[in-house]
Amino acid sequence: MISSADDDLVAFLHHMRDSGKLENHLFIVMGDHGSRYSGLRETYQGKIEERLPLMAIILPDKLVQTRPDALTALQKNAHVLTTPFDIHTTVLDVVGLPELANDYVILGSDIPRGMSLLEPVCMDHI
Repeated sequence: MISSADDDLVAFLHHMRDSGKLENHLFIVMGDHGSRYSGLRETYQGKIEERLPLMAIILPDKLVQTRPDALTALQKNAHVLTTPFDIHTTVLDVVGLPELANDYVILGSDIPRGMSLLEPVCMDHI
């Protein structure tokens, strides 16, 4: 079943690319920690998978052309611990509505709750 879903996802990604839809569309793929109820979890591979959730982001081509630093920042931020607040802020940034991002700052800190992954995430505070 998983392999057929993989094949469908690959076919869908090829369709998005070949039809030109990735020019204007943000594409986010998220996966959880693998098989939850099978004996696979008791194997070495299963233990690794449960610790490796997936998030892949494809930026719209037009955004990459107008903001090449955004792609660079996203690639560097792939190695930074993020939260769903950061993903929300990133989506708002991509659609041109960064002013709607939550501006809450944790008391005693100057780190915003959500940071756009299209900007360098400053590690000086952590």
